[in-house]
Parts: sequence; structure tokens; C-alpha cells
Amino acid sequence: MGLDRLVARLGSVIVALVVVGVTYGVVGVVLGALPGIERVPDQSIGWPLFLPAWPVVALFVLALVVTAVQAPLILVGRSRRQKRAQRVGAEADEWLRGAVARAVGRSGLALISVTGLRAHARGPQDVELSWNPPLDEVDEMVVLRSATAFATSPDAQDGQVTAYSGEETFYADTGLDDGRVYHYTAFARDRDGRWSAPAWAWAATPAAPLHTKLLGSLRMTDTWLNPWRK
Repeated sequence: MGLDRLVARLGSVIVALVVVGVTYGVVGVVLGALPGIERVPDQSIGWPLFLPAWPVVALFVLALVVTAVQAPLILVGRSRRQKRAQRVGAEADEWLRGAVARAVGRSGLALISVTGLRAHARGPQDVELSWNPPLDEVDEMVVLRSATAFATSPDAQDGQVTAYSGEETFYADTGLDDGRVYHYTAFARDRDGRWSAPAWAWAATPAAPLHTKLLGSLRMTDTWLNPWRK
């Protein structure tokens, strides 16, 4: 089981423990309020004498223990993603100056070019893209995104996704994963339908803050009904 999956499972366990504890407590309070039920003496909140109250405390304490185990695992996962992003970013720079550049130089593409392509991560799920205004003969701009490699063709293939298509000079790419390196490749098409050589840029989205990861792992989904569901 991977680290991310383990963190998610622990989050499901925490949710299940809290839900069961709250449900048990509500049932106890409701029963204690019914007429004819013998209650625990000297209690501000009516609690049935026949129903032990300690499981409520035990469930919440256990939820805190599981949370204490989950928190350092989230930190370890974030550190791993940051190191992986730095390593892949360095490899991307090397590849950008190497094989791809040589292949494009032999391709005989259109003379127009995309200049000033920039990619800047504004948060764990957002990358801001911008480029210089295209010349008059440019009919369309296309920007492809990949988490593994730069594109060598304007067609979205081999894991490439079309992030933007149009005539603007700015685009906010959202809904991304945190702690990842994204490779962006931009192409311009002239009035004759020919594509330019590509322009490249990459951005590494930062890892989400610890509290965001912790809260995100506690989201109510159907998995809390069965924490070990695959």
C-alpha cells in the first residue's frame, strides 16, 4: 500500500470513529430524555443508566491517536513530492536543451515562433501561463500540458492534454495536483495552417499545506462506511 493510500485510509478510519462516536452519544442523549428511563444520577445531561458512556470517550481518543499517526505520514509524503518535483524539473531542463531542441531544428516547421512562454505556479493547484503577443500572421495558439514530458507535436497525444487553445496571451491552468512538475509546450499556427516550432516552459506546483492535506483526508465519502474498501 502506497503512502498516499495509507494516509487516505487513516483519514477514512478517523471519520468512521468520529461518526460512530457522535452517533453513540446522540443515541444516549435521546434515550436519556425519554420518560421512564432510569438515568445516571447527578448528571446535567440525562444519560441512561443501562448504557455505558465510556465508548464515546474511547472512540474520540482513538480518533486522536490515529490522527497523530497520520500527521507525520502527511509530512513525509509532502517532502517526497517536493524532492521528486525538484528532480524532475532538473531533468526537464536538461531534456529541453537536448534531444527535443535538436529534433525541432531538423523538422522544417513554419517560420513563426512563440516567444516569452512562462509558467508560474500560483498555488498547489494553479499554474499561470503567459506568452508574448503573437504576430498578425498567427491564427491560433495551442498550449499542451503533460506531467511527464514536453510535446513535440501540436496534437494532444502520448499523455499530452490541451490546456489552452485560442488567441489570448494569458491563461490560468487550474485543477492540478499539488507537488507535481508540469511540462507546457506552446505552438502557433499561421494563416496557411502550418505550425511553428514549440516553445517550452515548466512549473512545479508546491505541496499543499499540512492542515489542508489533513482536512482533505477527512472528507466525507462513501469510503468511511468501509475504510478498507479498495
